[in-house]
Amino acid sequence: MKRRSKYVKMYSIIFLVFIGFNTNCKSQVNSNSQANDYNGDRVENSSIKKNEKETFEKFLLNFSYNENFQKSRIKFPVLYIHLNEDFTKHDTTYLKLEDWKYSNLGFEQNTEYRGQIYDNFNHELKDTDERVYAIHGIRDGVERYYYFKRINSLWYLIKYEDLST
Repeated sequence: MKRRSKYVKMYSIIFLVFIGFNTNCKSQVNSNSQANDYNGDRVENSSIKKNEKETFEKFLLNFSYNENFQKSRIKFPVLYIHLNEDFTKHDTTYLKLEDWKYSNLGFEQNTEYRGQIYDNFNHELKDTDERVYAIHGIRDGVERYYYFKRINSLWYLIKYEDLST
């Protein structure tokens, strides 16, 4: 009886170690495949299946961390609204691809920005194919709005406002 108990205990430990190892390997594979979506210079559209809508959250990570992906998902020339030099009125222009400056949308670690996602251009919460990502500075007057629209199941930046003072 003692011998049987010893074997049960030994096999239980081996089983638990195997399960733990297997789970750890799977989580590493999943985290690596997610990292590849926005790592380096890859533009990742292949994970979207036909007739499936791209999720905004996954798109926003790719858009924030991958400069080439970001440029590929802007409808150039993009409408650009900003304050004039003396901050008294709005100026409107269009930015071309060569004029666009990469932005990580405040996703860096030690940022003084707070991002907010809205479901549509009216900043209301509805299920639509429009999103506004707003960045508000905590102590510095930064106020930026990125307007996105889902076109043919993929998200694109269609308008950018920088009303920072």
